[in-house]
Amino acid sequence: MSKKLIGNKNALGHKHSEKVKKNISDKNKISMKGRKFTEEHKRKLSKSAKGRKLSDKTREKLSLLRKGKKFTEEHKQKISESNKKYRGKLHSQYGKSKSEESKQKMRDWWKLNREKMKEIHKQRCKIKSLKNKE
Repeated sequence: MSKKLIGNKNALGHKHSEKVKKNISDKNKISMKGRKFTEEHKRKLSKSAKGRKLSDKTREKLSLLRKGKKFTEEHKQKISESNKKYRGKLHSQYGKSKSEESKQKMRDWWKLNREKMKEIHKQRCKIKSLKNKE
């Protein structure tokens, strides 16, 4: 915003035309496209994003965006190869066993939350079926 408009009450309620809205949208879409970052800048971006807490609403929106996404066979293969690194001895839980107290806590949690988890599952299935119809 220009310095002239700061505190300017005359601009309140101004509506952009559809053409102007489209131009603004197009400019925003290409602003980062094809941009190359230095390693230092990537590190800074990564550091600033770490520990960021997203609201439940935001997390739900991101989840919906990713649901029903189709992967190519090549992509699936790459994911499979990547996940193989964490199997067997490299898995964080390899060789560890849970205490009876921990097992009991998990059983109790599932008893309390079973209905809630069923409801979440139903919602996700419903969303998936709606996306498949599109």
